[in-house]
Formats: sequence, structure tokens, C-alpha cells
Amino acid sequence: MNLYLLARIAGSLAFTLMLAQIILATWFRHLIKWHMRIGKAAFILAWLHPVLLGFAWNLGGYVWLGRIGLVMLTAAVIAAVLRIKHWRWIHRLNYVVFVMIYIHSWNLGTDARSFPLTLIYWLSPVIIIAALTTKLLNSRIASNGNK
Repeated sequence: MNLYLLARIAGSLAFTLMLAQIILATWFRHLIKWHMRIGKAAFILAWLHPVLLGFAWNLGGYVWLGRIGLVMLTAAVIAAVLRIKHWRWIHRLNYVVFVMIYIHSWNLGTDARSFPLTLIYWLSPVIIIAALTTKLLNSRIASNGNK
């Protein structure tokens, strides 16, 4: 198996696991241990992806979305692990990271347009919108209860 194939697998798995993270954090909060385990795997795979590609520089502008997304993901993970002040707000950057990685992988990924990943890519925006809507509604309900 060559490094390019391993990099593609790592990137695809990282993307899929990040989507699973959003689903777990939104609708299955009682599975926090799984959220943490899957998060570790997604983070390792996200870093493994560019390492296996040799931090390729000549793939175009969408590479930068992946790089910036990886830096932001790293910041969110560090904030959560160290439980620094306001870590949850920093951790929420992962929604932005996911959108950046979505654009990055859709435009560069050779597997994004083949089944079954195509199904995941089509469902991702729906899941993100539903997750953000759920989180916003939950926070409004919680803040109204405090009045």
C-alpha cells in the first residue's frame, strides 16, 4: 500500500469521524467517553493525512483551508485537553473547521465524489445545519429558563 493511498484513507476517516463527533456532541451527549475516543482518533488521522502526503505544497489554494483547519483543530483540542478558560467556546471552532475541511476535501479529495463518501458529503451540510439549530435552540431554552 502506498503513502498516497494511506493519506487518502486517513483524510477520509478523519472527515467522517469529525462528522460523527458533531453528531455525538449534539444528540448523544451521554456518550461522552465515545466522543473523547473518537475525537482522539480523528485528531491523529487529521494530522496523519498531511504527514503522509509530505505536507505537499503544490496542490492549490484549497490546501490552505486544510492547513488552517488543522491548526484551528489543534487549538481546539489543546483548549479542551488543558481545560483552559473558555475552552468550550474555543472548542466550538470545530464547526468552522468542519466547513473548511468539507470545502478542502470536496475540491481536492479524489474520494469525496465516490460512494459511500458521496453520501456522507451530501448529508454533512444537513447534519451541520441541524446540529447548529439544535444547539442554538437548546441554548435559548436554557437562557430563557434562567430569567
